[in-house]
Amino acid sequence: MKSLKAVWQITPIDGARSTVAIDIDYEFKSKLMQMAAGRLMNRAVAKVLEAFEARGRILYPMSA
Repeated sequence: MKSLKAVWQITPIDGARSTVAIDIDYEFKSKLMQMAAGRLMNRAVAKVLEAFEARGRILYPMSA
């Protein structure tokens, strides 16, 4: 991997809810790997967000 940058943004909606977003920018050294990784990275990011949300529901059950 040549570079990887991840930025999380958590924005309160009201006293009990928030929106969560993650922006990931990555670049592989190999152009072939870059092309192949696109779909896999989208799935990986979706899984990370799912895990984050699931953990949040455990830690803050009243706001779920």
